[in-house]
Amino acid sequence: MKRLFKVLAAFGLSCLPLVTIHAQTCDGFKIEFNSGLGSGLVGEIGWGQVCPNMFESSVHYTVVSLPDGYSVDDYQDGEECIRIHGAAQQSGLLHFVIKANTTGGCEYTIDYTKTFQCPPVGSINPTNSMLPDAINGKFYSQDFNLQLPYTVESVRYEMVGSIPGLTLQSGSNETSAFLSGVPTTVGTYKFRVRAILGDNCVTGDQQYTLMVGNTESVKSLIIYQLCNRTNFVRNWQIHNPNNFAVPMKWELLFYTENAVTSVDAFTAEPGDTYFETPSTANPNTIQISWYDGVSSVQNIEKSSFVGLCNPPTCVYASNVVKYTLGLKKSGETLSVEQNYGTATLGEPDANDAPNAVGKYLTLGYTGFVVLQLSSVLIDQPGNDLVIYEYSAGNPAFGTYPERAEVFVSKDGEEWISLGITNPATCQSKLDHSFDLSGKIDWCRYVRVLDKTDRHAKVLDPVTCEVTSAWAFDDNSDGFDLDAITCAQDSGIPVLGTEGDVSANTYILSPNPAHHWLTVDLSKDQSIAIPADRRVEVNISDISGNGVYKTIQTLQGDGVVTLEVSDLRAGMYILNVRTGIYSSGFYKFMKH
Repeated sequence: MKRLFKVLAAFGLSCLPLVTIHAQTCDGFKIEFNSGLGSGLVGEIGWGQVCPNMFESSVHYTVVSLPDGYSVDDYQDGEECIRIHGAAQQSGLLHFVIKANTTGGCEYTIDYTKTFQCPPVGSINPTNSMLPDAINGKFYSQDFNLQLPYTVESVRYEMVGSIPGLTLQSGSNETSAFLSGVPTTVGTYKFRVRAILGDNCVTGDQQYTLMVGNTESVKSLIIYQLCNRTNFVRNWQIHNPNNFAVPMKWELLFYTENAVTSVDAFTAEPGDTYFETPSTANPNTIQISWYDGVSSVQNIEKSSFVGLCNPPTCVYASNVVKYTLGLKKSGETLSVEQNYGTATLGEPDANDAPNAVGKYLTLGYTGFVVLQLSSVLIDQPGNDLVIYEYSAGNPAFGTYPERAEVFVSKDGEEWISLGITNPATCQSKLDHSFDLSGKIDWCRYVRVLDKTDRHAKVLDPVTCEVTSAWAFDDNSDGFDLDAITCAQDSGIPVLGTEGDVSANTYILSPNPAHHWLTVDLSKDQSIAIPADRRVEVNISDISGNGVYKTIQTLQGDGVVTLEVSDLRAGMYILNVRTGIYSSGFYKFMKH
């Protein structure tokens, strides 16, 4: 009996767990995810298993819902676990809902949630924005691949822009794309390729440039280095002697600044094309290249010198980029009749006459205007910029407190505030000067934004204390911009002045001129005569407005004669660009 008891006891202990499971209530049964389905990025392939929390010999699963992009691997009814795999197609909180039933009548539904987000934007291969050249009429193909640190099932590619004869198609592996076809038009094409994961996660976005070259023989391009308008860019001229356009690429050599754009391309039309490159701390050497249909790729190198053109001593607004009119104090819209942005261009009228309609721009409350200056304005000692406001009768600020915030920019995209027009006292007028110092070293664009307080009160003309009188009625319409110009506080020209304007009358004759003006470059030892003897002549008035431009071929030892009959009487600056390391500036009078 003792031996039999021991056997039964051993048998009972070994079977105890199985007996316990079958005897349990359904409250103890559930299913769980035992894998996280990846790191939570849209498009990333991930796996997960759904299993019971304890051994169960027969479980039947029902997939209630899965997010787009996920599916269940081959599953046989009665298997202990099911396996889910796929890639999320949407960002946000996604639900995985699975139902399980046992043969013992237990039931459990799990709603597993996981948050997915778009991956950070990565790189697309090739990372070089300049693609290998294509040849007009010859088959071309270029592959694109998204660089990712994880595995994805598919990538959708989009092309923004077009190239005649070429199309972007998905690759065979669903994660790449290729641009292919037979180009039909010579030119330089800039386009973007975007890689998209899931429904709308842009995971790669890169601009590319493709040059489609000629199949015919190309006469050599000629590159000239022109004088520089600022210390920040180099100015160049390409002369294309062919009677057809030639796609060409420029590249800065010997540069180290990562932020500098070192390469770009454009199409040189027949004749002359002008372009700029950034100025670098290293030698400013440029290489241009183009495809010759007979002898493959051709290259020319040219070094840049640092000489600055002698620009006007002052700047003004020369172009209206955009403007948006605000409202009157009453809420009514402003009349656009005789209220145009072009009224702000050129020199300020600065007379505040009552009948000056059409000579200023009324911004309206919260209105603004963006203007391009006639040349780069460089920070100099003292104030650099003056905002001229128009108010009939030229009232003091305390009586008519119109205000505006002034922003400046180098590229018209990133803006820096110089502050708000705010006279020192209430007796001051509304015109206001600003200093670039400490905020930006130079600018080319100015934005003026109305900041007038429509509920402003009149200030006492003596004490400048606030009175009870309203400054503006319901018909008031905010800041009125007359013009923008440079400040002359320091007595120093606002722009770079390397190389003074020459007043030598023996180079220009007669001076003063009436109908004809002769320029004798042989008498200026600083000017190099070009081999082709072609020069560019520009004449500007004393404010910097261009009034005359021509390309001439020098006669004799370096003489060119110009007809100036149509010029108004006054002072002018004549600039001769030879295209080979030199540029001369000369003053003359026109009677």
